[in-house]
Amino acid sequence: MPRSSAPNAVVFWPVVVVIVIADIVTKLIALSTLPPFTPQPVLGEGLRLTLVRNKGAAFGLYLGDYSRYIFMVLTVGALVILWRLYQSTREGDLPRTLAIALVCAGAVGNLIDRIRWHEGVVDFIDVGFRDMRWPRFNVADMAGGTGRSSSRGCCGATTAPSVRGPKAVPWRPVGQKRPQGEQAPRPAHRTGPRRSCAIAARARPAAVPAAHLPEAGGRITSFWSRRTAMFASICSWPRASTYRERSPPP
Repeated sequence: MPRSSAPNAVVFWPVVVVIVIADIVTKLIALSTLPPFTPQPVLGEGLRLTLVRNKGAAFGLYLGDYSRYIFMVLTVGALVILWRLYQSTREGDLPRTLAIALVCAGAVGNLIDRIRWHEGVVDFIDVGFRDMRWPRFNVADMAGGTGRSSSRGCCGATTAPSVRGPKAVPWRPVGQKRPQGEQAPRPAHRTGPRRSCAIAARARPAAVPAAHLPEAGGRITSFWSRRTAMFASICSWPRASTYRERSPPP
């Protein structure tokens, strides 16, 4: 598979570094200025800052006391797969590179929290309307969600070249000789299961020659791109029902 070149690296590394630094700085500011579990309105009830800590992952996924270590191992595995996908990205495929960079940055930002603090990931952005609130999230979560959404549209852009069989031969009257080397036409009078099998055989895509394998890797990598992005986002996107809101101690 083709290695990622300088144009991709110019997009990938700055995006990852900037988002990770922004995530770390905003979390430190939230820890030093926001009281735990106390909403601080920014734009009324629509946008609030509420400091919470979370040991789980997205959609209320919590695995008990070992959740921290399990999610650390799973996140590292997802980052390894994302790195392989980045290396297999074609030169100049900037949308795909940007999507992978966003997901990587989100996973790295929350992985740092799990390594540094036993209490879990720091979440502080709170959006919603009255009692209908979206689970709290952070900058890393926004990056991971954006990268996951982008990967659906750009990671499937690379496809294998069309490899077709011999061209169809036009029908000839009975008794007329075919030119030398011309392929005989397929019989069109088949019925029943044999005809269905013949149609299925003609509709089946031809095997990709070995010379075209580098281009054909786009389908494989796009498949794993979408699923790895989804997995990494689950480990980093807003967690629901993994914490209990409570009033600060008197």
